[in-house]
Amino acid sequence: MHQLRAATLADVERLAAFMGRCTLAHQGVRRESVDETRQRLTKPRTDLGLDTWVVERGEAEIAGFGQVWSEHPHTEVVCYVRVDPECTGQGIATALLECGARRAEQLAARAEAGRRVALHATSWPNDEEATRLLEAAGFDPIRYFLLMTIDLDEPPEPPSWPADVQVRALDEGIDLRPVYETQTAIFRDHWGEAQPDFEDWLHEYTGFDPTLWFVAEDAAGIAGFAVCLPEFAEDNEAGYVGELGVRPDRRGAGLGLALLMHTFSAFAARGKQRVSLHVDAENLTGALRLYTRAGMRAEPRIVVWERELTSAA
Repeated sequence: MHQLRAATLADVERLAAFMGRCTLAHQGVRRESVDETRQRLTKPRTDLGLDTWVVERGEAEIAGFGQVWSEHPHTEVVCYVRVDPECTGQGIATALLECGARRAEQLAARAEAGRRVALHATSWPNDEEATRLLEAAGFDPIRYFLLMTIDLDEPPEPPSWPADVQVRALDEGIDLRPVYETQTAIFRDHWGEAQPDFEDWLHEYTGFDPTLWFVAEDAAGIAGFAVCLPEFAEDNEAGYVGELGVRPDRRGAGLGLALLMHTFSAFAARGKQRVSLHVDAENLTGALRLYTRAGMRAEPRIVVWERELTSAA
């Protein structure tokens, strides 16, 4: 007998174990992070009673989980649904997707009047049941993201910096807002309209290590940055590059590669065996070429799906 209810913070450990079972089945790795799960449930503006759903089987195990959220300008609402691989084919995913879609209709009201609002969902590339479910629910695949990884079997090559650029670790007291503003400006033309506000963005890096955030500066200010996490959630022997950006006028001169190589050296110094990051397969800034040039290999990891909630006026 399955029971549907809202998630609570008391579910964090069981939800983390649930996600571990899901990722092991579909990605071949057990991604079981209590901190990441707690971070997900405490997203700014999240109302657990309205925005989350847990499906339980019996009294102990979680069989399914769903959550919806949106970020400024709220023209894209995300509906995240996952089901235990042992519980597929029982209507759980359909029920969670329907709950999420109903709540998404309400969240769409946060967008400016007259704007088109889309509902997004994600799946793993080899999850055929999710593909069938989303297609039947009127979603279309619109984007593909890759996991890029490099092994640190040999000491990384030292970065070659442009002559007028200096790099340093983040000064938490003065750099957070400028790095956020630079990130916003750099990624403004990337795919998707969602742009988290400062608090949302910082929440994604709760408990961050400022010695793994790197700021590259020239005479005009921040020319580029790399935001790193000490550990990749699904691989504790890998460091993770959460974001890497270069100001448009500084692209093509080696700064992006230098920043990336700098992160490799930083993680090697910490004893990590690998470095990973995610990238949009259709990124137009040359990021995929940059990562490949640096020796990183690609693995399909996430499919983004879309269904229109409201059309533009």
